[in-house]
Amino acid sequence: DWGTAITTTVEGDYIITGSTNSNGYGDNTVYLAKVNSSGSLVWYNWAGGWGDDNGMAVAMAPDGNIIVAGYTTSYDVIEGTKIDPNSGKPVDDYSFFLAKVLPDDGEKAWESAFGDTAYVERGYALALSSDAYYVAGYQHRGESLEDVYIVKADLNGDSVWQKAFGTDNLDRALSMVRTTDDNFVVGGYTKPTGTNKSSAYLLKINPDGDQLWERIHTDSDYGLTVYSVIQTSDGGLVAACAAMPVSTEVGTSNALYVIRMHADGTVVWKQGYPQSGINEPRTIIESADGGFLVMGQYYAGHKPLLAKID
Repeated sequence: DWGTAITTTVEGDYIITGSTNSNGYGDNTVYLAKVNSSGSLVWYNWAGGWGDDNGMAVAMAPDGNIIVAGYTTSYDVIEGTKIDPNSGKPVDDYSFFLAKVLPDDGEKAWESAFGDTAYVERGYALALSSDAYYVAGYQHRGESLEDVYIVKADLNGDSVWQKAFGTDNLDRALSMVRTTDDNFVVGGYTKPTGTNKSSAYLLKINPDGDQLWERIHTDSDYGLTVYSVIQTSDGGLVAACAAMPVSTEVGTSNALYVIRMHADGTVVWKQGYPQSGINEPRTIIESADGGFLVMGQYYAGHKPLLAKID
């Protein structure tokens, strides 16, 4: 059992999503829990089907309901239905997963899946507007091609559009934020086939899925992956990255790396922080004094670490 994302309700409770193989239906099941401000469990529930279902992002919709996003193998995307385990039909390839959940008891209002049956899609990030839900992740088309993939769904969970973005390399989105101009910025990485050195990848789109700009940020000493991107109070952007020294193997000594940007995605400053001990940042927020707080993971000690940056 593991948790991947958390959000708060207007009442001050917490909604957690993740995955479990202790209960539910298939290999993994999307897990949801509501916890009050004292840490006591209010309810828990599952979503998904008989395949492999994972909750990766959660948010509170303007109508007070819970929206959870991730990826699933439990749906027939062509038919738009959940696969019946008694039908003899095998589970499908991975597709984006999206569900609307009622806040009082965790019951599902609806569940949806999106993607192309010829490819594999995994959703990692979620952003909401008053009239739609946006899920970002990637579409795997082969060993040498992955694209950033974004889906817009209406309030009933039906697809409005599905689009691929990116370069000719391996591109993935891991974070997304709605900006104050009602557009969206996604962050992730781009990586040439056959190399472990990635570059920070950022993309801005409008609600119609039109690309407004694309930025790729590099460092000669590190490979960079954006795990969290947010808009700052001055209208700019800041991204928390995992930085892998080019001289090491994957994941052995990743370090925290932060990029501060103007609103158009161009760099204000960028800097690595190996002294923080954070190997993989999970989220970044702006603090009241205009600095930043980054929460991340320390691999060797299996513990969370918090870093403060001015």
